[in-house]
Amino acid sequence: MNTNLPKAILAVVLFCVVSPLAAQEPSARERELEELVRQLSERMTRLEQRLEAQEPAKAAEFAPNAMESRVATLETTMEGMQSTASPNAEKWFSDPKTMRAYWKDGLRLDSNDGSFKLKIGGRIQYDTIFIDESDDLEDNLGTNIEDDSEFRRARLYISGKIYDNVEFKAHYDFAGGDADFKDVYMGLLGVPVVGNIRIGHFKEPFGLEELTSSKYITFMERSLANTFAPSRAYSTAAALPLPQPGPIDPAPETSATLFEGLLRAM
Repeated sequence: MNTNLPKAILAVVLFCVVSPLAAQEPSARERELEELVRQLSERMTRLEQRLEAQEPAKAAEFAPNAMESRVATLETTMEGMQSTASPNAEKWFSDPKTMRAYWKDGLRLDSNDGSFKLKIGGRIQYDTIFIDESDDLEDNLGTNIEDDSEFRRARLYISGKIYDNVEFKAHYDFAGGDADFKDVYMGLLGVPVVGNIRIGHFKEPFGLEELTSSKYITFMERSLANTFAPSRAYSTAAALPLPQPGPIDPAPETSATLFEGLLRAM
């Protein structure tokens, strides 16, 4: 019996069934998917080509020799910039008249050689009071005490030294809506025999609390005992350093001061 006959018959049957199916045209969805696959394949091919083209350039850019070349170029550029700027910088720092501005307890301006020193500063102290008195207190006082506020101190000053031999200061207070003198004086430093001389409007050297700046006292106002301490006045003062009995810094001084015709020795 021929065993190949059933196989031949099965092949003929399958050919007759599959051929019509294969001959059918693909649907619209299938054509759309095929087009999308084709486009994606083309894009991947282009991206691979671009990456292959860029890899050698990047490798060359970050190669050791290329990096060294770039660093050398930058160093050369920096040296050229420094050579251009150095003459101007040296001239600026070497010029004794050039002023250097910086901040230290206020705005300061100093010449390079230290011959001129200038300081600008000031302070604002604002005082406010809130009162809630009883009706009995208001009746006894005969008036209503209201809340109030004011500028206790609103000051601006400029001070400095010239050649370490001349000092000056102009200090004004604008609290209350007008300008009042505080410290306004000029002085000579290191005068032979006499020591230091100061002429103008400034504080008498009397009382630690009075001589302490309002920036550094504990409260906004000084104590009641300070009422008896003289304050600022138009005066002429001379101060002579005393011999130092030991390592005292700063050296103590004795001064003779003429305040509005009254001679005081401190």
